[in-house]
Amino acid sequence: MVAVTLEELILRLLPCSFIYSSDKHDPELMQWLSDDDEEKDEQDLQHYIEKEPPITLDTSFKRTLIVLGLPVVPAEKFDRLWVVIRKTLNKEFEKKGCEISKDYIIDAPKDEHGGSKGIAFFTFQTEFQAGIAIRVLRNFRLDSQHTFKAIRLDDFDRVISDENKCLPALKNFGFTRHDLRDWWLKQEHVREQFVLRYADQTEINCFDPLEREPTLVYNGENERAEGRRFGTDHRVEWSPSGSYLAIFRRPGITLHGGEKFELKIRFEHRGVCNISFSPGEEYLLTWDGTKGPTAHDKSVCVWRVMTGDLLRSFPTPKMSPKGVDFPHFLWNYDGTYIARLNQTTGGNEILVYKLPEMVLANDTSGKSAPFKYCAEKFDWSPNNNILSIVIPGSLDTPALPMIRTLQFPCKLTFIQRAYC
Repeated sequence: MVAVTLEELILRLLPCSFIYSSDKHDPELMQWLSDDDEEKDEQDLQHYIEKEPPITLDTSFKRTLIVLGLPVVPAEKFDRLWVVIRKTLNKEFEKKGCEISKDYIIDAPKDEHGGSKGIAFFTFQTEFQAGIAIRVLRNFRLDSQHTFKAIRLDDFDRVISDENKCLPALKNFGFTRHDLRDWWLKQEHVREQFVLRYADQTEINCFDPLEREPTLVYNGENERAEGRRFGTDHRVEWSPSGSYLAIFRRPGITLHGGEKFELKIRFEHRGVCNISFSPGEEYLLTWDGTKGPTAHDKSVCVWRVMTGDLLRSFPTPKMSPKGVDFPHFLWNYDGTYIARLNQTTGGNEILVYKLPEMVLANDTSGKSAPFKYCAEKFDWSPNNNILSIVIPGSLDTPALPMIRTLQFPCKLTFIQRAYC
């Protein structure tokens, strides 16, 4: 190998027209060409590494469930077992109105002989679908000898570590109703409440029919003293009996009540544009207005008012029982049921959910199944559990459109008439 000095290397690299003088060289050029910058390069590299955010590995399995209590079969029946289980569960999901994709993955370990071990891992398309499926799979009876148990894979370590401990479930106790209505219902004069909004102010007033003058009840003085706003830029809405004033905010809905309209509870649902209270004000439905391609698994949420617990959430249904954008769900007369239209390949159906479990309600025979009437619209009676269903005519059944009225939960039809 021939040794070449730095000056000789520069002379070879530079154009012939450039006359290099070692005593008149450019300091910046020499610094750039120098081999003495390795330490600075290492410092620059270390500085870059420190600024770069660390790469973290996501070790969660939010879409995966562990299911136990499955049949133990030999190797020759292994594949057939999962065909039967998938078919059975798909029927159960459909019967309960669960919107779960049928292409979920089942991974089942084998024993040393190729048979099943009574356990499997179910992976669904989304975390939301996994949350619905775990409700169905828990205590699901495949037959008289096999009852499933299901937990989330992410909860496995916690369940194992706490198996000898019995800790009560955490409860959000919410608030009581004793101060919500008494302050104005028990007053000497029966007064009507109304809310007035102007500029950026929100005022609650009462109207005395004897004095025939409005009286200011509350205008957010406590909030203003703390540098906060009482009102909203969006809208407000009363509950059916006037117990709560619902204020629409960007992060969700807040309910205010009592003599000073204190904040009672929050419901975190971003971008809510419509709400619906149950008739007894025990439950609240919120909708964020998303539909079509923008809809997601939590477009519609059903809450328990007193505790703020989320009972269940849904994507925005494709159909509305009244043919308008909202509501998509209708309460029965006492708030024990809520129903919606569901569009399927076999025709439209009505799904009735029982509160507070938010599962498909059973009929008098003990079965939970939708009303398959190809319904176009429906509504509840205001006084009892009677459904009126509008069934349109079709090319296959060229009869006139029909109205059918039936009792729930016995599903007994007592009026059926065509109309034009």
